[in-house]
Amino acid sequence: MRSKPKPRSTALLRLDADERIIADLLCVKCGANLRGCHVSDRCPNCYHPASDSVHGDYLIHSDREVVQGLAEAARLVELASAVLGVLMVVALATGVISARSLEVAVERAFRVVLATAVLTPVIATLGLVLLTTRHSAAYYWVRYGNPRGLLRVGLGLAGLVALLVVAWHLFGVIALRVGTVLWFGVPMGAFLRGIRQLMRRVPNNPLAAYAQAMFAGLLAFAALAVLTILLRDWPGQTAQWRDSQLALSAISTLAGLGLGVAGFSLVVRVRRTLHGIRR
Repeated sequence: MRSKPKPRSTALLRLDADERIIADLLCVKCGANLRGCHVSDRCPNCYHPASDSVHGDYLIHSDREVVQGLAEAARLVELASAVLGVLMVVALATGVISARSLEVAVERAFRVVLATAVLTPVIATLGLVLLTTRHSAAYYWVRYGNPRGLLRVGLGLAGLVALLVVAWHLFGVIALRVGTVLWFGVPMGAFLRGIRQLMRRVPNNPLAAYAQAMFAGLLAFAALAVLTILLRDWPGQTAQWRDSQLALSAISTLAGLGLGVAGFSLVVRVRRTLHGIRR
């Protein structure tokens, strides 16, 4: 059940006739006292909009155009997820049906699920840019587009590339396989955390908790995928070891499929929630 936001009438007790804050009101982001600021001003300490602290950072208080844009973005993410899901089902059915043994079927299913996961950063990035970002591109450019910010980003990317090169030199194929899991795990994790924050802003705490649970499920699937990949080429395998590895592949495949279904359900519910709060 959705939690109830604070009524708008409480905001009137904090403002004078000129919409200037007349009570001790703390910034929702940094805790600075906003007394004396206009409701359209920004926090003098962290530059966060003062209106969020007055009215509450709830989407149900936002303009229809804002919520409509988010709902359309959610529909686009939903459509992209559906297309990827259909492709995965077709590849999965084709690979499993043509398999000559259970072992081959499980291995093919795991590879299809892993290949699908590798493509999910496209959807996660789309969602991060269109659905979960708090401010416009111009806002972020003003805050982080200065030469010092760009220099930090450049140094960070250079350090990441250097780290990948060293890992490849020391660990070879193992580093590549672990990097594959990180490739889809990090963007999707950031997307789920963004969805959680978005649903808290509706407010819809049950759906935010659902997104948080999916984030935990993503971590579990990533750990299973890493373990399965690393054990595939383990030296000195016995028949019993091979059976255990096959079972782990099957568990990872089922976990990946379950995570995909839950993720699609989450996006659908987010889109319906956003449509439901349009004024």
